[in-house]
Amino acid sequence: MIPLYGLLIWTYYYPEEIISFGSEWMYGGGPKISTQAIRYTKFASITIMFGLPIIHKCH
Repeated sequence: MIPLYGLLIWTYYYPEEIISFGSEWMYGGGPKISTQAIRYTKFASITIMFGLPIIHKCH
């Protein structure tokens, strides 16, 4: 669980890197990322960080 939380924290603080991970070569310097995509990525990482313990406890 600790590596997953590390990835989620990294996703929250550096969403541009996560969104463009592995696709820099396709766009020649990285794709243009909208602010909506960045906000959604941050929202998803926070939601998963708070929801994961609840789901994990149910099992």
